[in-house]
Order: sequence, then C-alpha cells, then structure tokens
Amino acid sequence: MAIHFSDIDKCHEIIKMLKQLGYRVCLNLMQANEQSDVQLTTVVKTIQEWNTVDVLYFADSLGSMNNDDVVRVLSTLKLNWFGEIGFHAHNNRGLAVANSIVAIDNGATWVDCTVLGMGRGAGNAQTENLLLELERKYSLNYKASALFDIVLSDFRPLQKHYCWGESLLYSLAAMNSIHPTYVQEMLIDSRYSVREILQAINFMSSLDSSNYDKDLLLHAHGNANNKGSWNAKGWCMHKEVLVLGSGKSLEKYRRGVEQYIKTYNPIVVDINTKHNFPKELIDVYLSSNESNMLSEYDSYVQLDKPIIISKKLLESVIGKKANIKELWDYGLNIRNNTFMVDNTECTLPYELTIGYALALPISVLTPTTYQIQQGSIYACKI
Repeated sequence: MAIHFSDIDKCHEIIKMLKQLGYRVCLNLMQANEQSDVQLTTVVKTIQEWNTVDVLYFADSLGSMNNDDVVRVLSTLKLNWFGEIGFHAHNNRGLAVANSIVAIDNGATWVDCTVLGMGRGAGNAQTENLLLELERKYSLNYKASALFDIVLSDFRPLQKHYCWGESLLYSLAAMNSIHPTYVQEMLIDSRYSVREILQAINFMSSLDSSNYDKDLLLHAHGNANNKGSWNAKGWCMHKEVLVLGSGKSLEKYRRGVEQYIKTYNPIVVDINTKHNFPKELIDVYLSSNESNMLSEYDSYVQLDKPIIISKKLLESVIGKKANIKELWDYGLNIRNNTFMVDNTECTLPYELTIGYALALPISVLTPTTYQIQQGSIYACKI
C-alpha cells in the first residue's frame, strides 16, 4: 500500500483485513523526504504500535532525493521501526540506482526496480544497472547479463515509444518539489512547447505543486467566474489591430514591421513586455500567461502604456494587489473544448496569449506555424 502521510490513519483497518486474508503487507510512505524528522517519527511510532505491517517502505515520490536525504530518512525510521525497511526510488535526477545502493548500505533490505527503469515519467531504478552494481559491490552471484538482450531488443523500443526516463525537465521539477505528472502530461500534450514547459515549471516552483492537480495544470483558476471590469466592446471597431508576437520572426522582420506600422498606423498590441521593440510604436500591452505574469510583473509596473490582463488572475499569481498605472481588466477563464468571447471576459480551451489577444478572425503578416490566413507586411493594401 502506498499512502500520503496525511492519510495514514485511513489504512489501518485495510491492513488488518489484508493480514487476516494471509497477505504480507508492505506500507509505502510517499514523499517521505518532504517530512521533517518529527513528522517521520510520529508516523513511524504509530505504525509500529499497529503491529500489522511487515515491511515499512519509503518512496522518493518526486525523484528529488539525494544520498544524504536517503540516509536521513532511513536513520529516522530505524529509531522507532524494528522491522524490515524498503525503498522505492524515482529517477528524475538520475540518482535512482545510486540512492538504492545507499539505502541498502544503510539497512534497507527491500528495493524496487524495473527493467530499463520502465515507469511513469522519469521512471525508476533500472534492474539491470542495480544488479550490476550489487554484483560489483557485494560480490553477489547475480547474473545481470541475462537481462541485456531483453533490455536492448524489447524494452529500448518501448522506451522510445512511451518516452520514459530521466531528462532535464524532470530534474528541474524534482529540484523544485513539483510532482512529475505535471511534466509528463505537458510532454505528451502537443499544445506545449519546451519553452512553455520551462515557464510552467518556473511558475509552479513558487507554489505547492508536490501533489498533482489537473486544474492547476490546465489553469489554476480556470473554473472561476472570472469577469473583468473593463468592457472591450468596440474598443478597436473599424480600426486595424497589429499584434506583436514573441517569436524570432519579429526580430527577423523588424524593419518591415516598423515600416508597416508607420505607413498604416494600426493599433499595436504587444504580448511581450521584455523585448526591445521600439516602445513609441506600441499602443497597448497584453498578457494571459501565468508564468509570464510572475516573471514580468516588475516590468508591468514600469509601463507607461495600458496593459490588457485579467486582474483577478494576475493578483492571484503575484500574491498581492496589482500596482499598475493603467490596467484594462479583461477576464480569462479556461475550460476544455470551450471558446467564447464576451464584453468583459473570454473563455478559452487552454492558456495561450495569442488566443486571449485575438478571439476573432485574423491574418498574420510574418511566417507562422499557426493554421490561419497568411498575409504579408510587404503586400500593398487595397
């Protein structure tokens, strides 16, 4: 049984029933490294008093533990637990095998592993590597070579197909105590670029993201009734609006874009407050991305032009009242398979600033991967 520390009392009756049915019971304490020595001691004393658990496991659920963490948790457990101890490692930082060896060195008699580390996200300790280390370190008569063919012939193609294993993204999540499922879900979702995943990790590192919450991934406030106070109806009626994106094409075609603005005098909306496009050519800024809000808020405060943004969302992200000279508060809600535009708010299927900016038919003037009408900054206007 694997259980969170906050739910420990709920499993006692279940364990008693399992024991009566003749099972050997291993109780796995998840996210053990997130607990203080006092919390660990309190829970272990309780479990010891039950006298029903055969093996007390602890798990590196977030893949964030290093050798010292393993020693600390094991030492604390052994002060009040007198039975067998097990360890379940995750490989987010590439330390699953090393941590397992340290656990064995410090008294663990059970360790978990899988062939090629197959498992959710970054995966687990690799059976073949762990056996090789045990053979070498303890002169044990294991035969890790018996696994080599199945590892390379069968499991390597599976790993390539299902994309488990350590990576920089999982390592960053682990070091910030972010549940690995967030990274896993973003990696398999084509809506998210690597840059957006990095931004999401940066944003979630400021929150308690140790437990997976799908609503936080989709949008922390997506189901709220998030009406704004600014009425957008008719604000650009009968006017051309030019939205400046944040991609490389803006810099590549900068001269053409600047000439276009000077020639046709559109309303210029900028969705990036930190690039070096001439500020005198920009009329209004816009943002809907939570991680951008967190990293760019200081620049919002310095703006001498209006910014279109959801005030409720911004203040929930920065954790204080927004102090912006001219904030046009346009609400943003995120709901699956929903695209609606209203006077004071919009509802989108996911958080994309371009969707927030342009909830209407558009054409683009520089090359893009979006499947929308193409124009050109160099074309004549008729």
